[in-house]
Amino acid sequence: MKIQFDLTVDDYLAFQLFHSQNSPALKQQKAVCRVFSVVAICSVLFLNQRLAVLPLGWPITCVAVIAITVVFLASYEYLLQSSVKRLARRLIEEGSTQGVTGERELEISAAALIERTTISESQHAWEGLTDIQETDRFALIYTSSLQAHVIPRERVIQGDYRTFVDAAIARWKTACAPAVSEERALAIAKEHAEDRQWPWLEPVECQLETGSSPQGIYVIQTNTRGRGCNVVMQVDASDGTITKSNFLPR
Repeated sequence: MKIQFDLTVDDYLAFQLFHSQNSPALKQQKAVCRVFSVVAICSVLFLNQRLAVLPLGWPITCVAVIAITVVFLASYEYLLQSSVKRLARRLIEEGSTQGVTGERELEISAAALIERTTISESQHAWEGLTDIQETDRFALIYTSSLQAHVIPRERVIQGDYRTFVDAAIARWKTACAPAVSEERALAIAKEHAEDRQWPWLEPVECQLETGSSPQGIYVIQTNTRGRGCNVVMQVDASDGTITKSNFLPR
C-alpha cells in the first residue's frame, strides 16, 4: 500500500510546533520551570521579610512578585513556540529543503515503512517506530523521539489518507505486540518465585512498560494490597527473560 503527498515548509513548521507542545521532555522542562517560579516567589518573599531588600512593604512586594511570575508563566509557552518556529525556519533557510519538503511517497511493506523522495529512499522497520499520532492537520509516524514522517491530510496526491494511516497503525501494533503474553510472563515469574521459595500472594499486578527491550518489560508485583512479602519482578516481553527479581519480606 502506498500514499503520495506534498510536504510544505508550513507543514514542517507545524510539526515542530506540535512536537514542542507534546514532547515529554519539553513538558518536563515546563513543569520544572513552574516549580522553579514558585520556589523563586517563596525565596524572594522570605528574604524580603527577613532583610527588607525591597522597601515596598509586605503586601506590595507580594503582589509585585506574584504578578511578574504570572506574566512570565503566561508568556513562556508563546516564547517557546516562537523560538522553535524561528529556529526551524532558520535551519530551512540556511540549507537546502530538498528531501525535507516536496513530494514524497510512503509504502507499507511487511517488514518496514519505506519512504521515497526525489533524492533518497529509506526504510524503517516497524519495530523501530516509536509512535503514531494524528491531529486535525496531519498524521505523524515517529521514527525517533525527534523525527517523524509527516502526512498532511489536505495534500495527498495519490492514495487514501484514512486507509493508509489505519493500515500503518495496525501494522505497527502487530509488529510491536509482545512475543510473550501477560499470562505467560506471570507464569514465568511465579515459577521463578516458587524455585526460590518466595510466597506468591494475591492480588498480583502486572504492567507492560517501555524499557530496554523493544517490546517492553512486564513489571510484576505480588501482594499489592499489603506491605511485606512482596515479590517484585521484571520479565522481558520479547523473550521471557527475567531481568530483575526481588523479595521484600517487610
